[in-house]
Amino acid sequence: MKTVSLFAHDYGGSVAQELLARDQEGLLPFSIARVGFLNGALFPEVHSPLLIQKLLGSPLGGLISRGLTRRTFERNFRRLFGPETPPSRKDMDDFWYLLTYNNGRGILHNLIHFMEERRCHRNRWVGALQKAEQPMRLISGVADPVSGSAMARRYRELVPNADVVSLRNVGHYPHFESTGEVYRAWRDFCKQSE
Repeated sequence: MKTVSLFAHDYGGSVAQELLARDQEGLLPFSIARVGFLNGALFPEVHSPLLIQKLLGSPLGGLISRGLTRRTFERNFRRLFGPETPPSRKDMDDFWYLLTYNNGRGILHNLIHFMEERRCHRNRWVGALQKAEQPMRLISGVADPVSGSAMARRYRELVPNADVVSLRNVGHYPHFESTGEVYRAWRDFCKQSE
């Protein structure tokens, strides 16, 4: 049987939680050696979505999605970064390109439903974290207004033997904002959990 390590960010955290639940049910054709999480809404009760995210999830979501301008996108997206790690103009060009490629902007309202999925599956997914036998580590950009310090605090409260690395002044995208710190935290975790 193959063994994998999971390293998940944002929505990927929900995927990793579901994989842990299926592993605990004996439903996976592989085993999970370890799990690393970067910022994401592991606990929906402390997730603080931006107003634009709430609007996208509302009945007006389709209109909001199709009418999203670059200016509105940038204003909201920049808020997710830490105060010392803002994206450059080139980065913003790249992010906008990715968002608008193949009508991505036009389907945002369909993608945002993951927030409701997290609420619906909360007990299953949080339970999977609490029952996990694999080593797990949360690497948290605590300056993230959506899933930063409150998420890290809740992780410490609910996950037995919680292993949390807090990155100060880093926002929602630690792997982009502070690549070296994330690499070292993951590398050290992998060495400890061999």
